[in-house]
Order: sequence, then C-alpha cells, then structure tokens
Amino acid sequence: MNTNGDEEVAKIADDSAMKRVYDMLKESFRAQPEFTTQEAYKAVSKMNKSTLSWYLHVLVQKNYLRNIRHGVYGFYEHDNAGYLEHMQKDSREIYDRMTDSGMEFYLSGWDGLMTAEDEPPAEYPVILVTEGGNVFEVIQFLSERGYRVYHNDKEKVLDGDGPDGKKVLLMRGTNMGFGEFGIACPEKGFADLYYAVTRMGYPTTSERLAKMHFDLLNKGILSVARLKDAGRELGIKTEFEFMLQMSLLPEGAANFFIHGLMSERA
Repeated sequence: MNTNGDEEVAKIADDSAMKRVYDMLKESFRAQPEFTTQEAYKAVSKMNKSTLSWYLHVLVQKNYLRNIRHGVYGFYEHDNAGYLEHMQKDSREIYDRMTDSGMEFYLSGWDGLMTAEDEPPAEYPVILVTEGGNVFEVIQFLSERGYRVYHNDKEKVLDGDGPDGKKVLLMRGTNMGFGEFGIACPEKGFADLYYAVTRMGYPTTSERLAKMHFDLLNKGILSVARLKDAGRELGIKTEFEFMLQMSLLPEGAANFFIHGLMSERA
C-alpha cells in the first residue's frame, strides 16, 4: 500500500478546499477591514461550522488571514515581495538589515500606509518598532551602521546631526502582532505616524494627518477596534476615541467643538 501517495493526495485535496474557502471569504468581505466568525458562517453556509472554524484557523496559520481579536478576522493588506518593490530606498535598507539581524521588528508609519495612501512622501524618516527588551540592542546595531536613532518623545526627529536617509525613529512594541511580514498593519501605521507627528516633530503636517484619518475611515481601510488597540499600546487611546467620535459628528457640530477647543487653548 502506498500510504505516502495517499497522504499527498489528501494534502492536495485539503489545500484545494482551503483555497476555495479563502476565495469565498475574499469575495464576500473584500470591501470590509474585518469580519466575524458568524459572518463567515453565513458566507460559507454550505460548510459545516466546525469544519469552517478549522479552515479559519489554518488560514491564520498560513498567513492568508490575520486574527484581529477573538472571533474577528481580516485579510493581509499586502504581499511581501510586491510591497518591498515599492518601498523607499531607506526603508528597504533598514528592512534588509533588521531581517539579517534576526531580531523581531516591523516598519511602521508611512511604510504601514503605502497601500492605503495614494501619494506617500517620496522620502521620509523610517519608523521602526521592536520589542521593548530589544530596544538598546537595536540602537547599538543601527548606530554601528551609521544611523542616528531617536527613541523617546523628548527628542525631535529633525534635531541631531544624522544625515538624510540615516535617521530612524525607534518605538517600543508590546504587541508585535501589529506587524505582518515585517510591515505594520494600517491601523498601527497610522497610530505610530500620529504619535510621531504630535510628539516628535515628524515631518508630516497635522492637516494631512487629519485628512488621511478621515479618508481611511470612509474607505473602510481602518478597523476601529484595531485602531483603538494601537492607540492603547501608545497610551493615546483616549485621543483616538475622541477623533473617532468627532468623525461621526455633522460638520457644523465638529466645527463648534474644534473652535471651542482652540479658544480654550489660546
């Protein structure tokens, strides 16, 4: 009996079924940033629920889906090879160096928003996230290779003597699941960029950031729950909740609050 041959046929059949499930989910939820297990059951109603739950688990393990939180899934926003081709030179260099280092990381900020933003800047300081315990090791690793590394919000990104293309804003991450293939998900990309602009003098205007936030929400690119999670990691969840509430207000009401807040700060 050729048991190896039987196992191979079974594996091919199983992979084929998994791909069909993925295609059905993609067709049903391509316009959504996330979907629930219950929504998946309705979309693939001909399949037994326990079987579909197994395929959801396998799709997460094989990096077809991301598990946003319990019972909630999303699609990976970009494939690794195609994404790297469009990355700015400085980001690609950092990406390659960090990959070679073997330390866990992901690029964030604009690099997490390239597929969501129509016209990212031609050049921009790289935002790099690593686990808290690796911060000083990463600083040493990059400093030895000629990079000026900024790693706390008392430093302004435009200060210092680091040459253009050699400035890296290093941020601590507690949930490395925000990174996919070494690139931040859009929610974390936006959150880190917002933090860098509002705390560290990162060279992007607040006006552009505000318009981007509104556009990404309207296009359904950002998961509200995941955006709040990203804000919580940075200690700015309250700010994000405020912004999300503001985005739901009628224009007149929003203007009232904006002008009221500005007069209070004056």
